Amino acid sequence: MSKKWFSFLGNRKSKRSEPEQANEAAREAAEQGDTRPARNCEGLRILTVEDAGELQEIMTSYLEKQGAAVTCAENGRAGLRRYLDAPDGFDIIILDIEMPVMNGYEAAKGIRGSGTRTANGIPIIAISGNTLVDGEAPLFDFLLKKPFEMQQLTSAILYVLSPPL
Repeated sequence: MSKKWFSFLGNRKSKRSEPEQANEAAREAAEQGDTRPARNCEGLRILTVEDAGELQEIMTSYLEKQGAAVTCAENGRAGLRRYLDAPDGFDIIILDIEMPVMNGYEAAKGIRGSGTRTANGIPIIAISGNTLVDGEAPLFDFLLKKPFEMQQLTSAILYVLSPPL
């Protein structure tokens, strides 16, 4: 299986600057073909919510090789349930937008509106072949646009977990 699945588009909401400016360093590294991780995801607890089984397997394998503990869900409802069962059990959520049963927007609304201690602070990376609609964009901390490289997933994770400048 190829690691190349998707090309990169960052859209992190930021209080510092416009989304494109906030993601300039990650975009430049991606455009220059820099696939060397500055760090990896060792020790992170990641919830991945993706209905495409092959992509879920690739992401899980890739992240686990970096030392992350990965919990998987096959649709938004299952992902929301896993989050609500252990709201302090994850450092970050990777959430596909277009899924059956419950889509990524509905799952993100459920997470953000759950009232748990981590509901508004847990970073959520959206993965989608489309751009986010203005009304939904605030639910997410970053958009990784399909197709993307697996290293770009690591860069996005580390970017949203890094403290603002």
